[in-house]
Amino acid sequence: MISIEAKCDKIICSDCNYYPNIPLTINIPTYKRYDLLKETLDSIAAQTADFNTFRVNVVDNDPEDIKTKQIVRGYPFCNYYRNAQNVGMYGNHNRIMEICDTPWCALLHDDDILTPHYVETALKLISEYSQYKLISFNGLIKNEITDSEFFTPSANVIKQIKPYEFIKGNPIIITGILINKQAWSDCGGFDQQYYPSVDYQLWSQIGTRYKAAKYSPQTPLTIYRISVNESTKTETTLDMLKSIDMTALELISQRPVFCRLIWKSYHRYSRYAWIQSAISQFHSSCSVDVIDSLKKRADIRYNIFNRIVFLVVNKFLSNFMN
Repeated sequence: MISIEAKCDKIICSDCNYYPNIPLTINIPTYKRYDLLKETLDSIAAQTADFNTFRVNVVDNDPEDIKTKQIVRGYPFCNYYRNAQNVGMYGNHNRIMEICDTPWCALLHDDDILTPHYVETALKLISEYSQYKLISFNGLIKNEITDSEFFTPSANVIKQIKPYEFIKGNPIIITGILINKQAWSDCGGFDQQYYPSVDYQLWSQIGTRYKAAKYSPQTPLTIYRISVNESTKTETTLDMLKSIDMTALELISQRPVFCRLIWKSYHRYSRYAWIQSAISQFHSSCSVDVIDSLKKRADIRYNIFNRIVFLVVNKFLSNFMN
């Protein structure tokens, strides 16, 4: 498991939610996002579930921060920790998972939102579907760059994410994801060498070693916000494609020889499709020259065979594997 050497101090501890046998902790790693963090905590304060049924941990990755501590003081259900030194984004993800002392952890970014019935539903899912060690949510995606929203309502169904689906790409949105702590530990935690798609690598490990699922509700339980940040930079997009390649090719290498040939061809076209999606989400306001340069540097060349394999595999999987 990834080890974090830096000290972490518990600055505030609210005893009001330290009841025995609590199954779930909401983990919020944070760094200098004061107003957004407040919105996130407000959404937790509005939960319909009793606060004696879950915990909330906030881990601050700014060792000199004062303002975050002051914000958290306004939420008596929160436990606040602060790292003695900045351990990096995914170092902080590992830190908050280490601190968690419940069997299940919900990971929530400090700019994301939970709707009021999230915890109530999450507690029901981990109780009734314990065969899964990772449960993600089909939530509302709010793109603040393009000023658009996307959500596909469903009939409150839970469905296994098959191992091959991780080869196709990351099928999981991180907001509110439910992680079994033992499975997280067994799979080594968040591995920085896969930055910036570290989460994709861990989800694929849990999803292939154990079982993962996606819950699709009728109304959104989570809200994932896309805004201008480090993830929207061109260099980050290119690094993300490289790390996606690492994880996908590792998964492909575990398949039988014939399947490897098919999946490698599939992945070649999949890279092109991913870049097109990234451009529409993150770089739609860029000039044509910038976008052309991004495509060239990403090396998203493919041949007609790659495209045919991509289309045939998707058709086969949608018709016979669902």
